[in-house]
Amino acid sequence: EIPAGAASPEVLGEIVPIAADGAQNILPSVTAFPGTDAFLVVWQRSEGRRDSDIAFAHVTGVGIQASGHLTDTADLREMRPFASSVGIAGRALVTYQTATSSRPRLREMAARTIGWGDLAASAEAAIDPTRAGGGNPSAVQAAGAEGRGLVVWDVREGEGTDLYSKEWLASELATGAPALDGPIVPLADAYISGTVTFNGLPQADVLMSGFPLETRTNAAGLYTGAVPSGWTGTVIPLQP
Repeated sequence: EIPAGAASPEVLGEIVPIAADGAQNILPSVTAFPGTDAFLVVWQRSEGRRDSDIAFAHVTGVGIQASGHLTDTADLREMRPFASSVGIAGRALVTYQTATSSRPRLREMAARTIGWGDLAASAEAAIDPTRAGGGNPSAVQAAGAEGRGLVVWDVREGEGTDLYSKEWLASELATGAPALDGPIVPLADAYISGTVTFNGLPQADVLMSGFPLETRTNAAGLYTGAVPSGWTGTVIPLQP
C-alpha cells in the first residue's frame, strides 16, 4: 500500500540502463539542462587499473538521447566528475580531476561545458593552474544560478582541511572553453580553537554561534572553528 501523498511507481518512471558495457562505471553525477526536460549524467569510466575517463549521457523520460566520452585524454587519469547547471538554457558544467598514470596522487582540477544534444564537450579549462588553492582535493563541486556560479573544493593541509572557491559568469561559458578566471577565495583556511566550561566543567555539544561553518564542542568542551584568513566576528556559545 502506498501512503497518501507518496509518489507511485508509475510516477517515478522506468529503470533506464545508462552504462552496462562491462567497464567499471562509478561515481555518477546528474544535473538538469536548464530550460529543457533533459538531464546530463556523467560518471568515471575505467577499463583497466591505470586508466579512467569521464563519460556522459543525455537522458530524458524516454531514455538516452546521446552518450559518449566527455573527456578521454591519453596518459591521464580523469576522475571524480561533478555536473551542475551554469544558468544558461540547455548547457551544463562538469568539473573533474586529472592525474598522470605515473603520479596518480598528484591531482589537478579541470572543467568543461556541454550542451543538450552535443556529442562533444567544450575544450578543457584548468580551475586552479597555479595551485593557489592547494592541490589534491577530495571533492570539487559547483552550482550556478541567474548568470553566476561557484566552484568549491576542499584540500587537506597538515592536520586540517581547507575550503576554497572560484566564481564564474555564465556568459563566459556560452561557447568555447570555460573562462574560469575569477580569483581563488579561501573559505576556511585558518582555525580558531578554545574550550567551553561552566563552573570548571567542560561543556559538550555546545553550538559556537558566529563561525562561518557550524562548530560544536566535543566531549572535552574543545572546539575548533574554520574561518577564512582575515576573518573577524563574534562567537557566542549556545547550550543545546
